[in-house]
Amino acid sequence: DKARIVSLATCSGPSKDNKESILYVASISDAPNTVGIVVHTNPHLMLSAISPTLMKSPLEQQQQSKSKMGMYSTYFKPTSGKFNQSSHGKPRCVSILPGVVCVGTDEGVVLVYVFNCDLDGSVQIGTDGYGKLSLVAEIPAPKGMDSTNESGLIHSVSNLELIATPNG
Repeated sequence: DKARIVSLATCSGPSKDNKESILYVASISDAPNTVGIVVHTNPHLMLSAISPTLMKSPLEQQQQSKSKMGMYSTYFKPTSGKFNQSSHGKPRCVSILPGVVCVGTDEGVVLVYVFNCDLDGSVQIGTDGYGKLSLVAEIPAPKGMDSTNESGLIHSVSNLELIATPNG
């Protein structure tokens, strides 16, 4: 089964020195046996004209970019591994702000993940060399709501929107 992207969300935030803007792109997949959600930072840098054989791992990029605060490209994936579709449902929508991403599923569940990106190029790197995306909350479908209504349609989360406060 090939993975397919079912939803994307983007946001940006300033680098520590406020000279550059960091782009965040969250993508979700509903294919079985995938991580379900991935957050990319500055993917345009990774997709530049650099030959794939010359590309460095995210850990090497981070170490090299310490002198270029904010200008790095990496991605975050869940520390829990494969997305649990049997208990959460299939991912359907996503919303992101720097440091937090939410996923809505076809079973009415909202999952809240956090990632440690200090907006200065420092990323919490996992043992596999990529950033950690940690599940911190599972918001279940409202009580009294069956997975199907009288017509047999499944209730799902169709839209999410995280809203930043004026102070970040």
